Amino acid sequence: MLRDLYGPCDLVTRGVLPPEIVFGHPGYLHAAHDVLLPGASQLVSYAVDLVQTVAGPVVLSDRAQAPSGSGYALENRVVVSRVLPSLYRGAQVHRLAPFFRALRAALSAVAPVHAEEPRVVILTPGPWSETYFEHAYLASYLGYALVSGRDLTVRDGHVYLRALGGLERVDVILRRVDASFCDPLELRPESQLGTPGLLECARLGNVAIVNPPGAGVLENAALARFLPRLCEHLLGEPLRLPSVPSYWCGDDAERAHVLANLARLVLRPIARGRSTATRFGSELSAAERDAWRDRIEAQPWAYAAQERVEPTVLPTLAAQSLEARPAVLRTFAGARGDTYTVMPGGLTRVAGGRDQAVVANQSGALAKDTWVLASEPEPATEFWFHSGPAIRAEDPAGVLPAHTAENLFWVGRYAERAEQSVSVLRVALDRRTDFASSTLPPGQE
Repeated sequence: MLRDLYGPCDLVTRGVLPPEIVFGHPGYLHAAHDVLLPGASQLVSYAVDLVQTVAGPVVLSDRAQAPSGSGYALENRVVVSRVLPSLYRGAQVHRLAPFFRALRAALSAVAPVHAEEPRVVILTPGPWSETYFEHAYLASYLGYALVSGRDLTVRDGHVYLRALGGLERVDVILRRVDASFCDPLELRPESQLGTPGLLECARLGNVAIVNPPGAGVLENAALARFLPRLCEHLLGEPLRLPSVPSYWCGDDAERAHVLANLARLVLRPIARGRSTATRFGSELSAAERDAWRDRIEAQPWAYAAQERVEPTVLPTLAAQSLEARPAVLRTFAGARGDTYTVMPGGLTRVAGGRDQAVVANQSGALAKDTWVLASEPEPATEFWFHSGPAIRAEDPAGVLPAHTAENLFWVGRYAERAEQSVSVLRVALDRRTDFASSTLPPGQE
C-alpha cells in the first residue's frame, strides 16, 4: 500500500480506495511522492494493537508513523529477568535480542548503495517528548547516535551529523519525529524539530528515512473498513487477522447506520491527534451526540466508527489485591528482505483502573512483560553475543553530536560549581558545630 500510494497510486485510480480517505488524511504528504526506500519493504518498522475477544484476537489499530513501545517492551524484559531470574530461566522464554538484531540488519539493508558501513542515527524530538526515554534507551541498546534536528545539516544533497570531530555523513535515519515536522523547508515551516532539505536528500536517494515520510497515512482509522478488499487485491488472499468491524462515514449507507447507532459505536476521526478524539458513544450526553452528528454530516469522509469490543481481562496487582482489568497487546514487526520478523513478545498494557474503558498511557495504563514460551531452553544470548565481521573502531568525537558535547561541558561546569558550593557549606557547618556553645561571632553568624 505504501509503495503504491506514493508511486503510481493504482489503488485510488482503480477505485479500490476512495480518494477522500487518502488525500484527505493529514498523514498523506504530497511532498513525499516518489520518496521510496530501496528493497521490497517500504514499511521497515510496524506495530499493531491487538485485543483478545471471545471470538479470538482482532486488530484494534495499526502504528506505522513512528511505532513506539518496543523499547519499553525490552526494558520490561530486562527488569523482569533480573528481578525474577529463576522463574525467567525456568519458563524457557523466547528472547528479544534476535528481533533487535534483525532490526539493525533491516536498517543497514536500506542504506544508500554508496555506504559500505552505514551510519545510522535515531532522530528524536527531544527530551520534551513523552517517549524520549525509549529513544535514548534504544539508541544505547542498538549502538546508534541519538540526534535532534539541529544536530543534522544538509550539504550538497547529503545529510551530515554535526559531530565534535567535524561533519560525518549520515546514511540512515530511524525517525521518531512525526513526518510533517521533519523538514521545515518542504513540510511545516514553523517546525523546530527537523532539518531543512532532509526530504530532498531522501528524494535523491542519499539518505534513507525509516519509516518513510508519509507512512502515517496507514494509521487511517477508515482503512480497516477496506483492508479485506485490499488484501485480496494486493496479495490474492484473505486477511489472517480480522480488524474490529468498522464503518466509513463517507459511504452513504454506512453513514446512515452510524448516525442511527451513535449510542453503541466507537466514534473516531480518520486521523489521530487531529480534531476530535476517539469517544465511546455510550459515554456521550445527548448534546455531545448531537455535536458528533453535526460533525459527521458536515464532513462525512473525515470520520469512521467501530463496533465496541470487550477485550479480555488480566489479573493486575492493585493497592490491596488483584483486579481484573482490560488489556491491549502491542506487538512489533520489522522488515527482513521480502518478509517480516515478528517480536516474540510485545508490550501488554492494562487499564489504569478497573472501570476504565480506554487502555492508553495518557489514562494511566500499566505495562506487563509478555512472554512467548519456547519448546526447549534457548541458549544464552544477548544483543551483541553473535559472531560476525570485525567492527572498525571509531573515534568517539566522530559520533558525539556537537550539542551533546556542549551539554556535557555545561554539566561539568555546573557540577564543579556545585562541588565548590558544597565545600563552602561544609566549612561553614564545621565552624558552626565547633562554636555551637560559644558566644564568639564565628559560631553564631
